[in-house]
Amino acid sequence: MEDGPVLDLRQGQDILRAGQRVLMPVKIIAGEFRGRNINCPEGWDVRPTSSMARAAIFNILQQGGACRRALDLYAGSGALGIEALSRGAESVVLVEKDPGPAGAIKDNLAALKLYPRARLYAGDALEFLRTCGEQFDLILADPPYPDHCLPDILDAVERSRTLADYGTLVIQHSLKEKSPASFGGLKRWKNKTYGKTQVSFYRYNGEE
Repeated sequence: MEDGPVLDLRQGQDILRAGQRVLMPVKIIAGEFRGRNINCPEGWDVRPTSSMARAAIFNILQQGGACRRALDLYAGSGALGIEALSRGAESVVLVEKDPGPAGAIKDNLAALKLYPRARLYAGDALEFLRTCGEQFDLILADPPYPDHCLPDILDAVERSRTLADYGTLVIQHSLKEKSPASFGGLKRWKNKTYGKTQVSFYRYNGEE
């Protein structure tokens, strides 16, 4: 499919100023861009993954080998997708529908000179899954907790076959939301808790 609309960075900055938003720095933990800061807009319902949780997630993922193509859903600042690139992913697609965070992502990608390894899709995450026609061996999803969209994400990934065979889906969700042990061909292989965040790891085995 064609890339979704990408916001002009100046538009995102104007929205941040008009809404009295501020940019808070988020540090890349490891790899090519270790120690570099990226900007995360505060006040757009963006809840960046903590450094501890991000480090733990990628330490777990590295046990399964290298990632070639990554997808960062509900990308916020883009920290997870950029961390994946920093740690060796060949490419990443970042999906964010809110204009402020999408503008910040575009700024972050430009500052780190990540084009064309990175693509920004400014649109709805579930719609992207339904229509993208691509496959990824790593999908990272950090939806806003009040949405309670864990079942919707699992269903959209399963139906769309967006996750490649033996690829990994990582979903962050509230402790109140219980992740199923399996969902179609998706099998949960690890479940970790970091503070008030639960992280569920699924692998697609290509079987129903």
